Amino acid sequence: MIHSKRLTICLLFSMFLLQCLTVKAEKQPDYYSKWLHVPSEELIMMGTRYAELDGKPDSALVCFTIVTGRNKRNMTEKETRYLMQAFIGRWYVYFFCYFDYSQAYENLSRAQELAESMERGMGRVLLNFGCMYQTISEQSGDLKPDSLALDYYKRSYWQSRAENDTASWRMAVSNMITVAHSLKMLSGINRELENYRSLGTPQPNDSYNLLMFEGFSALEKGQYDKAEASFMRQKALLNDNIGSIRYSYAIYANLSRVYAAKGDYEKALDILSKSDSLVNVLDMKDARLELYNLMADYNDKLNRKKQAEEYRTQYFRLKDSLLNYHQVASVGELRFLGEMKKVDKQIQEMEHHRRVQNMVIATIAAITLVILLSMLIVWRKNRLLRQRNESLYLKNVEMLKKEEEERQRRHELERLVEMQNAPQPKYKGSSLDEEAKRRILSDIVGVMETSQEIFSSDFSAQRLAALVGEKYNNVSLVINERYGTNFNALLNEYRIQEACKRMNDPKHFGHLTIEGIANGVGFKSRTSFIQAFKKYTGLTPSEYQRLAKENSAQ
Repeated sequence: MIHSKRLTICLLFSMFLLQCLTVKAEKQPDYYSKWLHVPSEELIMMGTRYAELDGKPDSALVCFTIVTGRNKRNMTEKETRYLMQAFIGRWYVYFFCYFDYSQAYENLSRAQELAESMERGMGRVLLNFGCMYQTISEQSGDLKPDSLALDYYKRSYWQSRAENDTASWRMAVSNMITVAHSLKMLSGINRELENYRSLGTPQPNDSYNLLMFEGFSALEKGQYDKAEASFMRQKALLNDNIGSIRYSYAIYANLSRVYAAKGDYEKALDILSKSDSLVNVLDMKDARLELYNLMADYNDKLNRKKQAEEYRTQYFRLKDSLLNYHQVASVGELRFLGEMKKVDKQIQEMEHHRRVQNMVIATIAAITLVILLSMLIVWRKNRLLRQRNESLYLKNVEMLKKEEEERQRRHELERLVEMQNAPQPKYKGSSLDEEAKRRILSDIVGVMETSQEIFSSDFSAQRLAALVGEKYNNVSLVINERYGTNFNALLNEYRIQEACKRMNDPKHFGHLTIEGIANGVGFKSRTSFIQAFKKYTGLTPSEYQRLAKENSAQ
């Protein structure tokens, strides 16, 4: 069962999450050209507002990025603090809006370096690292990252207390309670809770946290009436405004768990149906994910198989659109391999014991068992391989779709920037400044995304330089610096993307062989095409083409 861990994280960052997950890319404001001269403090406020109220993570990211671009030596503590806040803002947008965990981690690491340099702000950074591990634990189903998250939350609490960062220590306490409940280790946070209670007259947020701890404690002890009363008292603390919607949903979800623990699944479903309207107000996809899962479980308990299957189908569809597939698959694969090693070890010990008792019977049994086990392993591996290939195919299709959307957003942003900035003079010599590199990169991207010449087998780096109108050395330098690779690898990536698009269109390209597809996108040999295709997609071209045709038929 999925616990409300992700929901709790989002509750504690509610200033950002009103509409962030449902945004659509759109044009930047007309006054974009003035943002470069806006003070950092105001830009951070603007970025926060775009993410919180306007539902424009792209605009928020621009605001935060302008501030991070002001990084320089010998900054004042105030400038460093703004820089750290901007990196945290970028972390939030990448983590909660774009689900790009790699970029999120990189930005949070930069924020950590700044916090360490000024010996302040580390409480919030530790809190955010805890959020990352907690989310990975939820997605992978592995509790080990939750243990790391709990440690980060404890450190965040004490660090925030030392820094007098009230908001962060309250967030840390809420997250700490949720993770400790998930790990069934509520007693492990007694020291922090005792210190938290000793801070004086509790504010509404403090009472909310303490009631949540009380409710979870009672639920674990089987004191369901007490747990229900605690969660109802939580509800009474909330105001009827849009800022309390997420908190209200969390309480309804916890109440449903209390009723389910009592065996009253009808009442559990009834309380969840009330929360459905709350989810719709802000289109809270994370909450809806949990809602579908709970509704499926409760209907299953009531033997309503059809309704349970419908909710479970909706749950998996929504989950596939939110999760970071690569991370989840990696964790799942490692767990599977670990379980297989345990099974192999148990079988070996069993076979050895049988051979000692009766050599002849044990030998015959071992041969029979090995044959059956081999057949089972082969069958299972084939099934898992097929599932993996289907998952990789869908992942590549989704990636192509997202890259196309990102390409359109980038073109629109570049068009706006070009309209609002005067042309810059061409650089001289081989020493390139950042503006020159940016312009060369833009020209390179333009050629790679629009020119059909790149699908010619004779297309070369020299030809790219000619189309861009720059020196070969400068083009090569920009490719290496900006992409972290060479021209051939970059060219292969674009060619493989085009090959995938053609395979995904059996109506127009289904008659082509693998060699035909390869030649059509510029590969001279079948072998080099297969190697590049496998490296980029994780699938062979023939497997990808088969899945594309099956998907089209469906």
